[in-house]
Amino acid sequence: MPNVQRNYGGFDYSNYLKTLEIYGTINAENIEILKHNNLDRISIKINEYRQNIKDKISNTLDSKVWPIYFSLILADSSYIEKDIRDDFANCSLSHILAVSGMHISYIIIGVSVLLNKILGKRCGRIVTIIVLILYTVLTCFTPSLARAIIMGIMTIISNLIYRRNDTWNFLFFSLFCILIYNPYLITNIGLQYSYIATIGIIIFNKHVLKILNKRSNKLKKIKESISVLISAQIALFPLIIFHTNKFGIYFIITNLIVGFIIGPIIILGFIFLIVSILNFYFSKFLSPVVNFLIKTILFFSGIGKFPLAKIYVKTPSIWEIMIYYIFVFIISFLYKVKNDKTPNNSFLRVRWILAYIKYKYKIKKILTIYLITSIVLTSAFVFVNPRKLEINIVDVSQGDACFIITPQNKTILIDGGGSKGESFDVGKSTLLPYILDKGYTSIDYIFISHFDSDHVRRNFIYYGRNIS
Repeated sequence: MPNVQRNYGGFDYSNYLKTLEIYGTINAENIEILKHNNLDRISIKINEYRQNIKDKISNTLDSKVWPIYFSLILADSSYIEKDIRDDFANCSLSHILAVSGMHISYIIIGVSVLLNKILGKRCGRIVTIIVLILYTVLTCFTPSLARAIIMGIMTIISNLIYRRNDTWNFLFFSLFCILIYNPYLITNIGLQYSYIATIGIIIFNKHVLKILNKRSNKLKKIKESISVLISAQIALFPLIIFHTNKFGIYFIITNLIVGFIIGPIIILGFIFLIVSILNFYFSKFLSPVVNFLIKTILFFSGIGKFPLAKIYVKTPSIWEIMIYYIFVFIISFLYKVKNDKTPNNSFLRVRWILAYIKYKYKIKKILTIYLITSIVLTSAFVFVNPRKLEINIVDVSQGDACFIITPQNKTILIDGGGSKGESFDVGKSTLLPYILDKGYTSIDYIFISHFDSDHVRRNFIYYGRNIS
């Protein structure tokens, strides 16, 4: 069986494999394939075709560019180096590396523009659905891509049968389909980010845009981009902290800059993909432009190396996350009530008036009660559950590390492991996430029993003393 979660809040490899529909592992000295069924043959042919395209593209683009291109267009981020991945995470740009709704919207719009006049709207939409299915086959499966594809197809079908588009129904129907396919995908971080960000944009985008346009309607496109970014970040903020224990300080700057060039990159990326499939020779003429645009993204992702580019924070509890979302939704609702016009329906009008009165005259009371309740519940929890001496033996593989929390809430770290090799940073990859998951951003005392490599390393001392 694959390894389960070894430390509190650590990576659960067994659960991760279940999201890939792998439920066990074996060690075998030799494997011999005796027979293929028809589905296997089809799958092998598709993989060979997909790999052939990747080989062509990797031979055309620069060595630092093609892994990013694979992630942006083909939904395959496995070739991206860890340092580059960390840079994107530190400046909150990780989401652009995933194929999402923006990619699918470009495909739908592009194919529709080309085919609607030739084949008519109805046939053009049917061909668009086929193109989306073929694109799914060509790319690596990711939950965010599946969501976007299902929602895109549902939107096209609703237009075909002359039904009103219902974003909420499409969103949750896509989630239903994905979880029917594999329920364990609910633990996939990409799926969580994709759906929460989409929900945030649906709920908050209009309100944020109204606030930005309150004084002036100038710079409309820029404000729309900022509004989408802020809306997504409002929804994703606790989730990002929960999974990564860090938040990018420059996310508005980096996302705004990259947001203006990501559209042309995706469009050109699709054109480059089509040209590479049809005629490899002509793709070489487009490669310099693709190289330049993706190198621009890599340049701005380097902001993640700037001082204070990120801040480390402790892992929030489920209760803290729930309190955050309740507070945000209350504020959003009250703002909506304040700015919406009175509805014509008499029943809705009564509800609107009551809500407006609550907003107008009781907003301070609502917020006061909310804050007092939060403080009382927190205090009660601390009082009912007094802290005891807690001794945690941290699994650092070949090595020793002990994290102690005293009844006075003092933290003590004894040794830190460090014998997994020079390339693996035990302090950053194991101890730091563990301590943050425990809810601490600093260590009061560090004791080193001796300086053997399995007890301490220099980089561990740095991270241990400068955790916040």
